[in-house]
Amino acid sequence: MPAPNLPTGLVHAIGRVAVNGTLLESDIIMTLWAAVSYTAPVDAFGSKLISPPSDIQAAIDVLKGVIKMRTDGPLKHDMLTYLSEAKRLQHTRGQIIHGLWSHGTDQQGRHVATSMRNPTRPTKMTVADMNNFGTKIHDHRSTLLPILPLLGAAIPETLMHIRPTDMPLDARWNQTGVAWNRLQEAVDESGQPLYVAT
Repeated sequence: MPAPNLPTGLVHAIGRVAVNGTLLESDIIMTLWAAVSYTAPVDAFGSKLISPPSDIQAAIDVLKGVIKMRTDGPLKHDMLTYLSEAKRLQHTRGQIIHGLWSHGTDQQGRHVATSMRNPTRPTKMTVADMNNFGTKIHDHRSTLLPILPLLGAAIPETLMHIRPTDMPLDARWNQTGVAWNRLQEAVDESGQPLYVAT
């Protein structure tokens, strides 16, 4: 007999964590692409992006190394703090979205997820806790925005390539003097955009 469907609220909470975690991952990968110039020229059509490490934890470690080498002072501290928290959030996100969640709850109203990697240490959360965690990931993304112009000043080639996925190209970014056109207008040989803003 198949297991009953998970409660709708739990499924929505897992989705919130998954979506916000993916956006955070995208911000980090785009920052890494830019900071280490993960691009290769492709004739007149612009550039193709070369993949950084596929595991987000490894990508964060690579970006930390770049930050340690290329920045100093408060910027270095702020970026390393941001990345350490992002790594912690992404770890918990992985436990949530890859967990095998129970339909019922324990005595504290928490759903329980077991992990195939570590079945002896289950994740236990209420739907409200999970929704709050998804919001925490979303809020953490916003802490990168004020740091990016400083990162662009420290690593001038960085901000020529990136823009956080939900940040419109508006007066705030135009004031930084950053040119986004190269990446935004890049197309492949068939005329399809290589980068699509969401």
